[in-house]
Parts: sequence; structure tokens; C-alpha cells
Amino acid sequence: MEVSGWKNNVESGGTQRSYRQYIASTMNLFWLLSILFLLFAFGVLLWTFVWVARLLTARSQQAAGAQESSDAEAVEDEGSPEEAEAEQLEETKKRAGVNATLGLILSGLACLLFWLSPLIPVLSIAGLWFSANAVWIGFRKFSLFIGRAALGVLLGLASFGLHFGYQVGLFTLPF
Repeated sequence: MEVSGWKNNVESGGTQRSYRQYIASTMNLFWLLSILFLLFAFGVLLWTFVWVARLLTARSQQAAGAQESSDAEAVEDEGSPEEAEAEQLEETKKRAGVNATLGLILSGLACLLFWLSPLIPVLSIAGLWFSANAVWIGFRKFSLFIGRAALGVLLGLASFGLHFGYQVGLFTLPF
């Protein structure tokens, strides 16, 4: 008796209909929240571009001011080639450190966000490029092993493996 009563309730659209409406409205809410989240993320991305542009502008203005002052000093005293080489070596060392850090950050993000989009391997490629460049500069110029860069290379390769495994269905995520 109860089974047929339940069947009649479902056919008449009783509690099942309200449950379906609840699911539909919840899905609409999730859709709206996801759109708002994407708009917020896009705004953060745009603000980051503005911030980086301001930093680069400030850096170029400082470099231009330093260039003018160094030009005035160069007229007075021409530096030795050893000093110029030491300065270039210091610049290369700084660049290798920045590349190692940037590669580690990008590769780490690629490992954490492999499930997010099929475009995440672009982060892996960028992280691998910067990390491998830092490893190469470290070995070539300084005969030095840069651990951050090596870890960035390993994380970049691991993110490719994670992304491939997720895309072909070797594992799923619990969320």
C-alpha cells in the first residue's frame, strides 16, 4: 500500500517536484556564484597587470635616472673592464635567482591547479622554462646548483604527469 502511495505521490508531482525545484534553484545559485567569482578573478587579474605595469614604469624611471648619473660619472672616470664584467656577473646572478623563484612559483601553481583547466600546462611550460633557464645559468656561469630551480623543474614535470593522468581518467578528485 505504501509503495503505491509513494508512486502516486511521485506521479502527481508531490515532494519530488519541490525537490527538483530546489535542485534547479540551487544550480542557478551556483551558476550565478561561479559567474561572480570569475568576474572577481578577472578584476584581480586586470589589477595585477596594472600593478606590474606601474612597477615596471618605476623601475625604468629609476634606471633612466641611474643611466644619466652614470653617464656623467663615465665622462669623469672611465671604469675598468673588470668592474663592468663584475657588474654584468652580478646582474646575471640576480636574473638567475629571479628565474628560479618565478619557475618554482609557476610550477607549484601548475601542480596545485592541474584539474582546473586544459590550459594549465601553459603554466607548466612557463615554470619549466624559467627553472631550466636558472639551472642552466647556474651551471654555466657559476658552476653552482640552484635548488629552487631544480625543484621548479621537478614540479613542472610532475604537473604534466598530474594533468595527463587527470585528463585520461587515471584518477579523480574527491571534490
